[in-house]
Amino acid sequence: TNKQTRIKYKIFSNLINEFGSLEAFKDESNAMAIFGCGWTWLVQTEFQMLRIVNSYNAGTALDTTRTQSVEPNFDSLSAPVISYVKEKEKSLQAPSAAPSAPPPNHLRFTPLLVLSVWEHAYLTDYGVNGRDKYIDQFWECVNWEKVDQRATFD
Repeated sequence: TNKQTRIKYKIFSNLINEFGSLEAFKDESNAMAIFGCGWTWLVQTEFQMLRIVNSYNAGTALDTTRTQSVEPNFDSLSAPVISYVKEKEKSLQAPSAAPSAPPPNHLRFTPLLVLSVWEHAYLTDYGVNGRDKYIDQFWECVNWEKVDQRATFD
């Protein structure tokens, strides 16, 4: 939205439990905001815990197998090994018409809030050097009612 809404108790109390304070959550989110292009997400895990997750470039938190939580060019020496392992994994999987569950090392999670750190999100309004100001101003526009609606806490 173009103005911040009041944070609801349910999401507020869970943010406090996970991060200590709302300011600590904002600080951690800002610190986690990735260098380069991508997204920083607030997600709720299948265990109802809140986490901050990054996805680089075309990665997404909507599909846990595509989060790209590590910058793809992080270690160019391991790229051939990773692609070889992925090809071997594909050859071992039996085709199935039913959707498969996420791999055991991936949590299922629900995106609650996302910050785009792609240049086109801030260049027009904040300029080339305005990324940090854009991230700070992001918090003034969060629709906490929507965040609260997406979360499911017992």
